[in-house]
Amino acid sequence: MDIFEEKIKLISVKKYFKEYEGGNDLKSCKNFFKNLLLKKTKRLMKYVFFTTNTDSKLSRKLIASIDDILCGVAIKDAGLI
Repeated sequence: MDIFEEKIKLISVKKYFKEYEGGNDLKSCKNFFKNLLLKKTKRLMKYVFFTTNTDSKLSRKLIASIDDILCGVAIKDAGLI
């Protein structure tokens, strides 16, 4: 089982994020953190994935997305777009 999933059963997310209004179920917590991330990074490209370190397919997708983001930033910084 995922460590985050185990932790939210024991400790409320609201303890650390007062604005959190959902339950301590995995789906509610993931949606909260996804929305929080998207609000904080309005100007960046958005790729949001949830994975564990044992899920190699999703890990590959995550790494490919990070590579895409970094290449896009480098191209923009170089003034090519």
